[in-house]
Amino acid sequence: MKNRTVLIILAVLIALGAFIFLVERDSMTTGERKERDDRLFQKYQRDEVTRLSVQRATGETVVLEKAKAEAGDEGSWRIVEPSPRAAEDSEVRAMLSSIDFVLAGRSVDRTDAEDKEGFGLEKPRLAVSFDIRGARTSFRIGAQAPGERVYLSIDGDGAVVHAVAEDIFESLDKGVAQLRSKRLSPERLGEAVAIAVHGTSGDYSVSRPAALDAWALDTKVGKVLASANAAGELLTQLDGLRAESFIADEVTPGK
Repeated sequence: MKNRTVLIILAVLIALGAFIFLVERDSMTTGERKERDDRLFQKYQRDEVTRLSVQRATGETVVLEKAKAEAGDEGSWRIVEPSPRAAEDSEVRAMLSSIDFVLAGRSVDRTDAEDKEGFGLEKPRLAVSFDIRGARTSFRIGAQAPGERVYLSIDGDGAVVHAVAEDIFESLDKGVAQLRSKRLSPERLGEAVAIAVHGTSGDYSVSRPAALDAWALDTKVGKVLASANAAGELLTQLDGLRAESFIADEVTPGK
């Protein structure tokens, strides 16, 4: 067999192997599909979601995107709209989980309903979309339904309306104030080379000059060696600063 023929066959086999790998990686096993028989979004894979958008009845729209994750890492999330900032990963993951566990409950055809506006889907309380490998799924959550449920319709699913547990609405109805990261210190605080503290008991500053390779207290007469333990504890305290909640970005004076 000629070398050219061998190389062609080898290239075809490599391409076929890559194709099979990609298809298998992005598809569910038979067991996984069976486990999701009762789920509304049967092909949903929350770890594969890269973008999430929530438009609320107030007019606020929050768009989140997932940063590229390293191997074995869940990846971090950022708010990209209405203004770029870090997101609280635990809040976003809770939202993604709520979509994952929506059960396929009762469903009706809107075309057969006498009160079509009663579903509240023409002006939904929430309009949500998520992206998985470039494919976007959008759905709307409308009015309250009997039995602690809400009406939900999936775009492109015809006139079908689902009545699902209302906790999906409660889990997804979040704005920037709830979704922004509660971390108050910079991500790379451990690389700080200087810290200044201003307080009622006085002001002081410490620095970590490269020449010393240690923390030094800045005084009027120059730098003196500082306690490594005290400097480390200060960094730990600063690194752990987190907000319990945020006041809305736009506050009307007097309210």
